[in-house]
Amino acid sequence: MSTAAKQPPSATAPGDAAPVPGFGQLSAEARAQLPAVNVSGVTYSKDAAIRMLIVNGKVVQEGQEIAPGLSLETIGPRSAVLNHRGMRYSIGY
Repeated sequence: MSTAAKQPPSATAPGDAAPVPGFGQLSAEARAQLPAVNVSGVTYSKDAAIRMLIVNGKVVQEGQEIAPGLSLETIGPRSAVLNHRGMRYSIGY
């Protein structure tokens, strides 16, 4: 799934009071600066050690880098929170 596909309205990462905007809620200028993200698989569990995304052809766990400057913060049952150089946003799958 590309980031242009179905997006959650917004997500709230654990421990954060402010909601994280969905990819579609970002400005066109902000979206244009983000690296491409293609999620082809996900494993969600209440156990964080088991969670993983298959994104851009590689397996990534929470806290790991997807692409230069882009990291995976959290994986939820239907969305994930990404961080691109300090800009946090969520993608749905």
